[in-house]
Amino acid sequence: MVRVASYVLACTIATCAAVVHAQELQLPDTPEVLDIASVSDRFPAKWYPGRGDGTDVAFAPVLERPYVAVSETKDLRARDKFGRTRTEAVTGGETVNGTSFKIKEVSVSDPVSHCQFHWMERVPDRELPAGQRVAFVTCAPLTIRYKESDVYAFIRDNMPNEATTIGDTTTRVEHPRDILVEGLTVQRMRVTNSKTEADGTVTTNVNETWYSPRLRETIRLGGVEDGAMMLSRIEQKDPDPTLFYPPEGYEVEVQKAR
Repeated sequence: MVRVASYVLACTIATCAAVVHAQELQLPDTPEVLDIASVSDRFPAKWYPGRGDGTDVAFAPVLERPYVAVSETKDLRARDKFGRTRTEAVTGGETVNGTSFKIKEVSVSDPVSHCQFHWMERVPDRELPAGQRVAFVTCAPLTIRYKESDVYAFIRDNMPNEATTIGDTTTRVEHPRDILVEGLTVQRMRVTNSKTEADGTVTTNVNETWYSPRLRETIRLGGVEDGAMMLSRIEQKDPDPTLFYPPEGYEVEVQKAR
């Protein structure tokens, strides 16, 4: 969990290609709901920094909009009906006893427990050596105030079709017509940056964000020609609940929240 101020910065950069500075955002005042996590055998009290005084605020989880999808690199993306999310990223290889294999990095955000996990798994699906079967967990206080906010909708509504010029760079914002992607209505926002170089030539960079109001999820993000993050094989269903907790046989190591 992170405080709203930090989260706003991250979302702004991701959803509107850094054309809106985080300090310019004035999110509408929305209700805050007090949420208290439960201590259990799976989430012991020693993981938490304390009960908290109710001043820690985070964006509320997206409830009852579960899905399972894969990214352009075939990495899994999933969210359950409680707002837990899982993302995967397959990275380079490691060699153990002369055998090379890839590593899958897994990140889980669990707003029910107020905890976040990060661990590695071996690809193909085989166990890592014992010393590498470690899941790192970071938990916020037991008491959190969740604040409702659809940051993308707010940014979209506050970025009209227009062009602005600052120095040698002109930024044009466009909202092309909605399209259907795998049965989902997708809103699009295109941001074109044109920079005039010292020799008079103009270099142009075009990025688009595709957003599903139904899922409240970004479907595509990045350059129009290449370099885009894209979700596909989207299934609107509740994922396997075991995806959101470290696998059996992993040691859990607690890290302090920053």
